[in-house]
Amino acid sequence: MIARALSWMAADWDWIRRFLGGYPGAVRPSAARSEVRGITLLYLLIHLIILHIMLALALPQWDAWVQREKELELIWRGEQYVQAIMYYHLKFHTYPPNIELLVQQHFLRKKYKDPFDPEGEWNVLTPGALAQQQAALQQARGMGSRSAGGESGKKSSTGARGRTAMGGGVIGVVSKDEGESIIVYKNQHQHNLWQFIYIPQRRQVPRRGPVRPGRRAPGSPGKPAKKPGG
Repeated sequence: MIARALSWMAADWDWIRRFLGGYPGAVRPSAARSEVRGITLLYLLIHLIILHIMLALALPQWDAWVQREKELELIWRGEQYVQAIMYYHLKFHTYPPNIELLVQQHFLRKKYKDPFDPEGEWNVLTPGALAQQQAALQQARGMGSRSAGGESGKKSSTGARGRTAMGGGVIGVVSKDEGESIIVYKNQHQHNLWQFIYIPQRRQVPRRGPVRPGRRAPGSPGKPAKKPGG
């Protein structure tokens, strides 16, 4: 749509230059056709104004569409890294030391680029880097009172120790771009807060419900129940 509008504007500008005699060889109308020339020139000027208005309305929508497509591509590429790290962790029970190893061992098809970074580079997340980023995020949000800040500090430090206990290596990637996003991903509205990480979930052991008094839990040792009439 934009390319078509630009071609129309170029054609209209060429006609205006011809009527005004803007370059050698232009067709100069006679005095008898001056009225027709004025009407035609007015028509062309109105046509150009309409095209400018159409472009002004279409460009913001075009920019939003382009950004949305880049955000969808960012999510897809980030999830490719998460999937590759997950397969590596399931096989070796540890995190990869770098992204290149994922490509070399065919866990990742290729080193996907960040669509929002000019050089295509990501911020590689390790357990320590993830803890620092989340601590900086909490500090930027400004947790209210001192008591609330103390509780949040305890939680963040505990979380950092827990992530450090996972070991070193690459746990994910995050974009370097700090711009506002159109798509809301995991309740985050900025590209640099979209964390594509893999953290293995601990298996929860199912707990048995409470046993009523006088009844045995299934599978527990005890005397067999008496038969009726025995």
